[in-house]
Amino acid sequence: AQEWALESPFVIARSRRDDATVLYVELRDGDHVGRGEGQPNSRYGQCADRDQAALNDWFSGHEGLQQALVAGDYPQTLSTAGRNALEAAWLDIEAQRASKPVWQSLGLDAPEAIQSAITVSIDTPEAMADRATRLFAGGAQTLKLKLGSDGDQDRMHKVRRAVPDATLIADANEGWTVDTAPGLLDAAADAGIAMVEQPLAAGTDAWLEAYKSPVPLCADESFSAGCDLAALARRYAMVNIKLDKFGGLRNCVEIINNLSVYELPYMLGCMLGTSLAVAPAMLLAGRAHYVDLDGPLLLRSDRRPSLLTENPYELAGCKPGLWGVGRC
Repeated sequence: AQEWALESPFVIARSRRDDATVLYVELRDGDHVGRGEGQPNSRYGQCADRDQAALNDWFSGHEGLQQALVAGDYPQTLSTAGRNALEAAWLDIEAQRASKPVWQSLGLDAPEAIQSAITVSIDTPEAMADRATRLFAGGAQTLKLKLGSDGDQDRMHKVRRAVPDATLIADANEGWTVDTAPGLLDAAADAGIAMVEQPLAAGTDAWLEAYKSPVPLCADESFSAGCDLAALARRYAMVNIKLDKFGGLRNCVEIINNLSVYELPYMLGCMLGTSLAVAPAMLLAGRAHYVDLDGPLLLRSDRRPSLLTENPYELAGCKPGLWGVGRC
């Protein structure tokens, strides 16, 4: 497990973080070194230390390790974030052995540079408007407002007045209720919010099937492995794909193929982490409706090499030496 300090506190409706604790996995085969990173999240009952212990036991006592990695036969106690980190390291080392980028091996498009949405942590309306002003002036085009507590209506309107030309999306992080959501979604529409993510707590959102939202809604916490996609499509306009949430890139490719059956577009998101965590996700960015891969943009310092570019809110499609061979 590794800790990476954040540039400023990351605050959402249910928590505050001053650093990101990530699980770093490294596989070695002669001169080849495969690396992967995931960020176990307490919202899903995950813990980096537990994942590290599970991997240590698995590596020390497992026979036929390569066959297990090929098949994705990982420790049962490993979280989805831990599986993502392990798979990423495996894909990285396989790409080096074959001298072939991961995107080619998986039949994906070559990753290209893309600008990410950037998070505005929940705070007073005035503080959020001030941060939004500074981010937009610096070149950020899409701002993601963290909401989910008293004063959200004022937050949305004050930010919109501060940055009238910015694309605004919002994330309530399960902080609204059936009673408060209708008024707040009307306020979101009035403020020109382009999309609201996870307004209700997972498990309480069946109500959305009979409600016509004035703003497109995106499922995050409600969108998990094995969920009913048909029901989800009746409640939401899109879903949030995160590699850490679904156990790795290969699973996410399969899920995206399944989404097409329901004509559900996806937002591409991430947990807090470095460029190493974001690099595999970049292979899915080109087809995403929104890209929210700002984890490394929020850190005080990033892993080297980094996907960060001269544009402070843009991520390079790949970087030689970081992950997945990196020759685009």
